[in-house]
Amino acid sequence: MGLARWHIMAPMQHSLDDQDSKPQEAAHRLLQQLLHAINTQNTTALAQYGIHDAIWPEVQEELQAIGDTLQCSPQLALAPQDPAFALFEMNPVEGQACWGIEAPLWVGGQHSDWTLRAEMRSGPADWVLLYRLLEVM
Repeated sequence: MGLARWHIMAPMQHSLDDQDSKPQEAAHRLLQQLLHAINTQNTTALAQYGIHDAIWPEVQEELQAIGDTLQCSPQLALAPQDPAFALFEMNPVEGQACWGIEAPLWVGGQHSDWTLRAEMRSGPADWVLLYRLLEVM
């Protein structure tokens, strides 16, 4: 899936006044929330991360592939130890600091070959996490 297929819609936002202000902490919390929304197939919550009706079937295909490969009903999770994901600074977008995220996924308590890619932006008062891709690495 190339850059042109990335979708951005209604990102999840969190106030910095009552949430963590460090990118690593914010990314961990938001990734956990995104994985919970994927695992529970909560399409309302998924839309807040940019996974809307046009993207959800693609995610479901990847979940099916994971289940077929691992012979299970996949429940995605971050690695249980630190670092659970890679966070790297990218060029600012529209004046906002921007970080790329690559998170190797665990399924059923085991490391898998799948990786979640996302983008996180920081504005003056909020964090935004945007789903980008679920792929085999």
